[in-house]
Amino acid sequence: MNFYLINRVLVGSNFSIECVIAGWPNPIVEWEKYGDILPEKRAEVLHGTLYLTDIRMDDRGTYICRASSSNGQSDIAYTALLEVLGNDKQHC
Repeated sequence: MNFYLINRVLVGSNFSIECVIAGWPNPIVEWEKYGDILPEKRAEVLHGTLYLTDIRMDDRGTYICRASSSNGQSDIAYTALLEVLGNDKQHC
């Protein structure tokens, strides 16, 4: 089952989204940013939850949660669209 979530966050705020997956054996959960990489030093995945800190305009995009287990299956469980609101004028 796939879910598509739309999330709106403000520049400079923190964001988290949980990927809840059940299965046996317990699946490994990974997050990725579609067409890009997760922001280095500002992204962390703990127990299936993606944490992003100090949101920037370039963090907008689609994030994908994938679950896999030792039986080799890998399915997209969540697709989350992150919309960033506000002005990124930190470098002006």
